[in-house]
Amino acid sequence: MTHGRVTVRGRLATLLELGTGFLPDLTGRENIALNGAIMGLSDSEVAQKLDSIVDFADLGTFIDSPVRTYSAGMYMRLGFAIAIHVDARLLLIDEILAVGDAEFQEKCKIRLQAMQKNGTALLIVSHSLHLLETLCDRVIWLDHGSIIAHGEPSAVIHQYCPAAVLPIG
Repeated sequence: MTHGRVTVRGRLATLLELGTGFLPDLTGRENIALNGAIMGLSDSEVAQKLDSIVDFADLGTFIDSPVRTYSAGMYMRLGFAIAIHVDARLLLIDEILAVGDAEFQEKCKIRLQAMQKNGTALLIVSHSLHLLETLCDRVIWLDHGSIIAHGEPSAVIHQYCPAAVLPIG
């Protein structure tokens, strides 16, 4: 099946593919305004959150450079920083966290855990077993659109990869 229907009550934010929703000739700062609008933020909400988004992305002076000059990791930093400031009820993430340095990935993981505690639902598509074990309370293993297993993360991960040794904590 390649289609379906989802009903969302509240804001939805996505981190699906590097560069999605960015215009290459706009600066990072200009793309914050564009993406904020795409994700349903008003101009005043974007203005109110701008400094926090810029601080979280930690791109330095590159924030005022066209995003076509950004590396994959820089795109991820900016996209993630925008998405987490949308105050979404549901955040969809597709493998995006595989990009970027370990320090920023940890910063993202901590922020995602805080968002979960505040009621944001996360839907994560990933091959990162550690990320799934850390952030998820339920995992679904799909193969060509069919559910192979679902349930508690460590049990499903063990079925998927019996030799997986996941870090503790």
